[in-house]
Amino acid sequence: MSPSNKDEGHAPVGASAGAFRQEILDVLGRLLRESTLDDLRIAQILKAAKVSRGTFYFYYASKEDAFAALLDQVYARAVPAFEALFADPATRRPEQLREGIAGWLNFGDGDAAVFRTAIEEWPRHAGIREIHLGAQRRLSGAVTKRLEDERKNLTSTLGVPAATLGSALVWTLERAWYEAGTDADSAHGLADLNAALAATITSSIYGAA
Repeated sequence: MSPSNKDEGHAPVGASAGAFRQEILDVLGRLLRESTLDDLRIAQILKAAKVSRGTFYFYYASKEDAFAALLDQVYARAVPAFEALFADPATRRPEQLREGIAGWLNFGDGDAAVFRTAIEEWPRHAGIREIHLGAQRRLSGAVTKRLEDERKNLTSTLGVPAATLGSALVWTLERAWYEAGTDADSAHGLADLNAALAATITSSIYGAA
């Protein structure tokens, strides 16, 4: 594609189209490691991605729209990995599950920035909200299924339906992880928090060790 086509906002075709679209998302993910989505400007994305404003807006209506596409990609990897921990007999036993959840929570810088941004932005933007809440429902569903399979009498013993407890555990995980990751005083203890969250979920499913 020639520079003049980029400046006029014409879309690249074939492999170039996918490359430009993905480069915008990759750059956005890198920039979010150092900035919030609210503070980030379109001009910063254009400069880092080396695309024109017309090219950006051909693919994405706004920076929030671009972030929703990035979030969808990250959740497409992360959510099935979480579900697999609870579905695979090799990883759903108490000790393995506890280690697996703690490891899953040990996000790399890129994914951590995306998750942090999703938590901040989902109440304000419909597209981000749809993706984030859909992911939360799937995470909750994975926990709920194990609760139902392992603790048949959960409602009678705790007075709490499995789905309610599964959802509460996942939302607690989200909030606790976010608060620890954004609080400079507690960020150094994030590994301990991840272990505690994993132990909480596992003990809720299998009972206290």
